[in-house]
Amino acid sequence: MYVDPFNRIGSGRIRHVQISDNGNLKKVEARGGLCGGDIRVAIMGPLRGKILIPVWLNIVGHTAMRDDKYEIKYHDQKYLLYQVFNSIYDAERYTYHLLEEQYGITYRHGEKGQLLKARQALEEYNIVVSGLRIGNAHELGITFLEMAQSILEQIGKSPRDENKRKARDMTISLATVFDRLERVNPSAKMAVSVGVMNKLKQRTLNISCIEPHIIARRLILKSIIEEMELYLEGVYNFLSLLFHPKNSAIEMLRSATRDSIVQQLGFYVQQISRYDIAPFDRTAAHVSSEFSNASFFIRHYEAAKARDELRKSWNSLALSRVRTEIEDLILQITFMLFGKPTSVNQKQCDGVITRLRQLARRLTKVDESGFKHPVAKKVISQVRTADRLVVKKTVPELKEAKAVLKQAATLL
Repeated sequence: MYVDPFNRIGSGRIRHVQISDNGNLKKVEARGGLCGGDIRVAIMGPLRGKILIPVWLNIVGHTAMRDDKYEIKYHDQKYLLYQVFNSIYDAERYTYHLLEEQYGITYRHGEKGQLLKARQALEEYNIVVSGLRIGNAHELGITFLEMAQSILEQIGKSPRDENKRKARDMTISLATVFDRLERVNPSAKMAVSVGVMNKLKQRTLNISCIEPHIIARRLILKSIIEEMELYLEGVYNFLSLLFHPKNSAIEMLRSATRDSIVQQLGFYVQQISRYDIAPFDRTAAHVSSEFSNASFFIRHYEAAKARDELRKSWNSLALSRVRTEIEDLILQITFMLFGKPTSVNQKQCDGVITRLRQLARRLTKVDESGFKHPVAKKVISQVRTADRLVVKKTVPELKEAKAVLKQAATLL
């Protein structure tokens, strides 16, 4: 069924964008920007259904500078290079890695936290410098070196950002008590320290300008995910009513019931045909085909065949609901691993274990009769493997469990 790109989930228009394929630029036909943002979805070829997001450093590199600040909204589309994500869930997790872990929106983790520590160390450095005299210069030599090293650890040895590179170079001169003319000059040291502080403040400000745009991406991805999840949940509940023990196959053949069921199935096909984003596109394609087949059989009074088609959809949607749970667990484990912890939260692990065991039980109830590619048994095995790993409650095993759950999710 053809669906106008504007009417698909998230709306948008078709255009060609470029990605990096093993170091070579490649043009990809994609729909976007979804919900008015800069996120796109590939619509053709092997990348079909995958999410495309502009590489952030590429955006910044081709963005106009206004008043020494990045104005992200000003950029030339022809220069943008897009990053490919296998599913919309992967793209959503990426925003958490960027904000919470890489940039550190709450200052607990990431670059903003490091910049804050560097600025605090500079303030301590200034206090020591204020007491610098000719008489104690040699005594403070090691202190200056250690404090400068502490600041450099937070800035990094090879920062990509220009402000941080300048701050690094200036900090090196803070490691000695003497200036370039071999004089003890506390005022000059403090001036350099303030210069470093200003560069770090500017970098923090630039990150703060970036954050709202990444948050906007996350909100778009979340809204699209939730719309598809909730709608498919409604379709699942509709099928659950049809398969209620009190409803027999004969019910589908009664004229009033038959017409309303066919009409409802047709409406669902129209709606879910809009879903061209992985992983929902596969489920939508299967369910649309099965609903169309079921409608044909109902109209021709073949209720048993119709129920077979609808039962496949019912169980397919049950697997889709399991994937939703697995993706949420992956996100939870991702949060638990932020900040490179050396130990894990025991209570949170217990919660993950409980949910994994519930998922395994739910999967045993899925009937894959008539499925071309049954997956439930493989997913059960992987969920139980993840369970055994999380039970150990160590960081390495938790990382491994996350990888196993990612593999399980790709099957659904």
